[in-house]
Amino acid sequence: MNKTATVKNCQPLPNWKDLFQWEVEMDNGDKGSNLTKTETQAYFIPGNLVEYEWIDGKFPMIKRVKKANYDKPAQSKHSQGGDKVQLYIIRQSSLKASIDFNNITYDPDNRPTRDSIIEDAEFFSNYVVQGLGESDANLTQTGRKDEPPDTGNVILQKDEPPPPTEDDLF
Repeated sequence: MNKTATVKNCQPLPNWKDLFQWEVEMDNGDKGSNLTKTETQAYFIPGNLVEYEWIDGKFPMIKRVKKANYDKPAQSKHSQGGDKVQLYIIRQSSLKASIDFNNITYDPDNRPTRDSIIEDAEFFSNYVVQGLGESDANLTQTGRKDEPPDTGNVILQKDEPPPPTEDDLF
């Protein structure tokens, strides 16, 4: 049962297991134990009007009532950096995706350069943040306008026609 009263007295008792125990006495006559994880407590201070939960019985307990904070949205420890941290995460994963992509399409005669890897990473990053617009519709699979489209596992040399497909043979 939740109650509101003024703290009359609060003194430490011997610890109970790994918890610190306090004897709390209220001005309305309620008297019970309160357990905390820390050696100090700042809620049950004599003279303060507090809301508490009263649990009667053989060993009466007085628990602090924690109020939900509805004014602020919940934030995890990881989201406190905001949008800047999210952009770093996107850039990092886009760089990894670019390296993986360039390893898959690796041509021993035409090693990917640092600039081409970064260009692909920027493409992936922009795609995640902004999506592809109509002006980007003519980009190739690698994100570069000056390269031929991906033809599967066949690596084309410049000015070489693509290999015939089943449609071309019949």
